[in-house]
Amino acid sequence: IDNGGTIFSSPNPSIFWVRVDYDYVTPEMFGADGVNDDYTAIKNMYATLPRTGGEVRLSRFYKVSKGVLIPPRSKTIGVGRDACGFLKTTHDFESVPDRVWQSMTRSYNIDYLVAIDIDSDPNGNIAGDQIRSTTLRDFSAKCVAPVGVASYGLYTFEVYHFNIESLNFENVDVGVEYEGWLARMLSVSVRNCRIGLRVPNGGTSLHCDNFYVKNVSERAYDLYNLTYSTFTTCGVDFCKDIAYRIHGCFGIVFNGC
Repeated sequence: IDNGGTIFSSPNPSIFWVRVDYDYVTPEMFGADGVNDDYTAIKNMYATLPRTGGEVRLSRFYKVSKGVLIPPRSKTIGVGRDACGFLKTTHDFESVPDRVWQSMTRSYNIDYLVAIDIDSDPNGNIAGDQIRSTTLRDFSAKCVAPVGVASYGLYTFEVYHFNIESLNFENVDVGVEYEGWLARMLSVSVRNCRIGLRVPNGGTSLHCDNFYVKNVSERAYDLYNLTYSTFTTCGVDFCKDIAYRIHGCFGIVFNGC
């Protein structure tokens, strides 16, 4: 009988097991069960990924008391957005140091469901590997706290070569916050939000295909200083204010939206 993995433990924190020669990790390998608060197990799982990347596979919905901070260069792959993902049960967040990149400072001490981390580099060395090539695919993230919504579904800061596909975010203030360049968003949905997709501080080379926002109180798409980007078959239903707000943008193409 598959018990989801074997857990080794030691009363001495300086003695531990290290998994080597693996292709991927799962939350179950670190004690997640989908019933209790799995935040610590998921945090420990991501901490084991090598600096050069690594792959996480999700197979069920996991309850988390704090938002999931995903390291750069990693892949998080689910079995389908209707079958797995993260359910945030509170509005708490993990206290982490501010990140600095090219003299820009951002705090991750906010109520998000999922966020993409970066390696702080004041010089912004894009020839390095600090912010590249994060992939998210085939899962959902939902706020299920008894009262209120999460601040962000997906929070990003200066992402590069960023890919998300077949994702769903629900019960959030802002569905997806994007800052960066060379990004691809395919088949993403945001439901029950104030803003669906927001670009607050500029960005470039974003390709959105089949992005869908439903039940939005203010703006489905809020784009500021975005350049050289395309939106294909992107839609919105049940918007109470502005469907597309475009300010200071250049070289933007809308096709079938």
